[in-house]
Amino acid sequence: MQAHKLKKVEKYNLSQGTIFEISKLRLEINGRKRAIRTIYPEVNFKNIKYAVLLTQSCDLVNDLVFEKKGGKLDKGPFPQKYKYRTTKVPHLTFCLLEPIDKFIDRFTTINKDDFIIDLDDYIDGLSSTFNVDIFSKERALVTIEKEVERLLQNNHPWAFFVSLPPKSKKQYFFANLTKILPVKVTHYESILDLAEFQLSGEFSDKLAWKLASLYGRVGTKDYSSVEIKKISSDIFTIVENKVFGLSKKFTDFDSDTFKKLKKELNKAKSSATPEVNVAQAIKNAFNKDT
Repeated sequence: MQAHKLKKVEKYNLSQGTIFEISKLRLEINGRKRAIRTIYPEVNFKNIKYAVLLTQSCDLVNDLVFEKKGGKLDKGPFPQKYKYRTTKVPHLTFCLLEPIDKFIDRFTTINKDDFIIDLDDYIDGLSSTFNVDIFSKERALVTIEKEVERLLQNNHPWAFFVSLPPKSKKQYFFANLTKILPVKVTHYESILDLAEFQLSGEFSDKLAWKLASLYGRVGTKDYSSVEIKKISSDIFTIVENKVFGLSKKFTDFDSDTFKKLKKELNKAKSSATPEVNVAQAIKNAFNKDT
């Protein structure tokens, strides 16, 4: 888990890696409250709930806001001489946390033919007769695991993977670090009021390293092979309808049965009576499965 839920005492100042609810963000401009989508009309904010702050933490320290929110400053033995620190940058920068299915759909090279059988490839209109999708989740997971492992381990060159608590909600996102948006620092408190999560130590460091393109690497704890399989399975559940277009009714074959069925379908397609032989091959596969 890359992030944790913010406690009240952690919401006195913004930090790099602060995750806030951008869907509720309203910016006061010329005396009017405006939604972020009106500021950036060309950006697709559909299904976007969160964003992650990219500005370095040292540039975000603001003692006045800290005190205003209830924080207690250590002003030393001469508090009357204490010099309040203010934010050092004119703009705050952030990336959107986009749903994981967008990454699968747009930035991977998955060949769906490796694990989904389109019945109409064999007999036109056959899919409506059987009214079922045929696929192998076992084969699909192997394909997805290879494509997303770099992302899950945060070794992808420009995408940053974020999983938000609780685990039971399966909240998986990615941030496209090449798509950065700024807002004026005058909106500091508006963002702070909507802060919900914070990237944990090493992941905040990894984000900083990626953004700064430093010469060394910050090591992060890798997901185990079991965890990768579990998250890949979760991801497949999320994207099976959105990306792969599976119907609500489908049959999942193991890898060997899937390969055998596809071989039989190809053989039946080139036979003298393809309609009969294709239908029979499918019926045989279903009877074996049940």
